[in-house]
Amino acid sequence: MPTKPSVQELFKRAVEANPDLASLGANAYLFFVLSLHVQAEDVRELAALALTDGPDDKKVDACYIDLEEGRAVIAQGYVSTDWGRAAAPSNKASDLKHGGCLVTQRTD
Repeated sequence: MPTKPSVQELFKRAVEANPDLASLGANAYLFFVLSLHVQAEDVRELAALALTDGPDDKKVDACYIDLEEGRAVIAQGYVSTDWGRAAAPSNKASDLKHGGCLVTQRTD
């Protein structure tokens, strides 16, 4: 009897099977989850609107603002090479806090 795939394996398969997600490289998993959360039909359009990852991204990999729904999502992604890892490095939480502060600060 074949073994049932783990949730992690199903997650990896779903991302790898979608060429739009695969084209996002290290941000593929972040945008897979973000697209599910905001119920986006077009991942490429979502990435065009929200992807901020880069060398000067101020610790924010994605910033999605939906004025119609009155919500914003600020995200810091992390993908470990070890799928058994229980959590991201602790500095990722402080990175997100720093990025969130920068995104929401007033600039009068």
